[in-house]
Amino acid sequence: MNNSSIIVCPNCKAENSYFNLNCSDCNFFLRDKIPNIDFGEIILLLIESPNIAFQRIIFSKNKNYVFILLALLSFRFLILSRFLSVPYLTQDSDFDLLNISIYFLISSGLIITIMTYINFIFIKKLGIHTRIKDVFSVFIYSFFPSIIALLLLYPIELAVFGKYLFSNNPYPYDIKANVFYVLAGFELVLIIWSFFMQIKGMLALKLNLIISILISSFNYLILTAYLFISKKIFI
Repeated sequence: MNNSSIIVCPNCKAENSYFNLNCSDCNFFLRDKIPNIDFGEIILLLIESPNIAFQRIIFSKNKNYVFILLALLSFRFLILSRFLSVPYLTQDSDFDLLNISIYFLISSGLIITIMTYINFIFIKKLGIHTRIKDVFSVFIYSFFPSIIALLLLYPIELAVFGKYLFSNNPYPYDIKANVFYVLAGFELVLIIWSFFMQIKGMLALKLNLIISILISSFNYLILTAYLFISKKIFI
């Protein structure tokens, strides 16, 4: 087991997994019990101190809100795929929003579950003892900047550009160039922030910095491929 992922019991000196609440040998308390995730507190900590936030997410017995965040993330992926489809549109597309939403809800859950499992197996191969629910929850919570984009930035974009937000005749930047580039800049910052948060999450799972960057890069490459493949739905 990786030395950084173990806790030595102060009572009996037995080695325990990082996430253990009680010593596996003498049942001595190793840390404070965290039954549930306090969502408001975690969001503030993700902004102020990501390391502490992810530690609390890992230590929490119940991984609250992960499926709500996953549902919101699926809509974020829907919007990003729609943006990627814009240059390829030959006419105004007509699609069933309900069916497409269901597709992204199911496919996003599937792709993230598969990626979580791959990450979990890789982490285990490195000798780090972890739990798949910890990897999954860290993965989901690392995307909270993308949720911010969905809930705050997207309504502004929709209010400014209306029906031309997803148009290539004209493109949004042909209508209000300065506003478009400012909003696009915010989008880019939030994407980079999400990537940074995922690296922080991997570090909280006791991976070193290089491995954390490599795994996060792999995850984002897979997600990018998923978004580009999914854009075909809108064409």
